[in-house]
Amino acid sequence: MPDFLDRGKQDPPGQGGLPPKAAEALKVSTITEEVAHKDVRASPSREFRPRVAAICCNWCTWSSLDEAGVGHHKFPPEVAVIRTLCSARIEPRNVINMFREGVDGVFIGACAKGSCHYLSGTNLAQKELGQLMEVIHAPSFGFQGRLKIGFFVGREGALFARALTEFVDGLRVKGPSPLNNNPSYTDKAVAPATDAMAQTLEPPRDKEGRLIDVEEV
Repeated sequence: MPDFLDRGKQDPPGQGGLPPKAAEALKVSTITEEVAHKDVRASPSREFRPRVAAICCNWCTWSSLDEAGVGHHKFPPEVAVIRTLCSARIEPRNVINMFREGVDGVFIGACAKGSCHYLSGTNLAQKELGQLMEVIHAPSFGFQGRLKIGFFVGREGALFARALTEFVDGLRVKGPSPLNNNPSYTDKAVAPATDAMAQTLEPPRDKEGRLIDVEEV
């Protein structure tokens, strides 16, 4: 049974390690071995369908994604996959911008310790993302559970699919992101209410049905 927390441990800690609060936030945001027991099931069409970005490193995580496709391991269609050479190249500001543009959750796939093709890439990613997770998990920010990281050793298609499924299912319960400032996304949600309001605010008319000039009232 894979232990993702052990996979992500820095031994020895890379680049000076992480502050205690950032390390704890990273631990909370790491998927656990319980995901291996999850069943992939189709969700009802009427449920909230979150927009999810999965940023996958070019090596262990991408091979797991490829294995998921070859092995017909299903994961939610709401996931948009982004390929990057290494998880260390993911900048925290880009993750924040994804949330601002309408993404409800971000899943990051990285190599397990000892499997990184660039040796220290996973350690660097944990340092950068751990500090971001510390801020996101603050109670005042309200973003708990919207940013997750998983460590893979390669060709773990079934595990990769289950991890994404568990993540998306959790976002369905949470609802839309509170940081969503994208008008093209939010306007669609409020359009029906806007149309109903327009129907109730028709201009005033007289007894013969003619429009009344506001200045004459």
